[in-house]
Amino acid sequence: MDSKIIDGRKLALKRQEKLIQEVKKFKKTPKIVSILVGNDAPSVLYTNIKKKKAEELGINFEPLYFSLPPRRW
Repeated sequence: MDSKIIDGRKLALKRQEKLIQEVKKFKKTPKIVSILVGNDAPSVLYTNIKKKKAEELGINFEPLYFSLPPRRW
């Protein structure tokens, strides 16, 4: 059995370039809306990563932040 090493970064960059070209063909700029409820640190980080990637691809990004109501025991 032959092994083949796949360069994931190179593959991802190639795919990203293809997506950038596809987005440029649209008549309107696409938009992603991300809904974040609460202030969970990993969720905030993930939302920021999505925002950065959307900007790199030429896609508008709008995060919507909602706070949780106080608990009543």
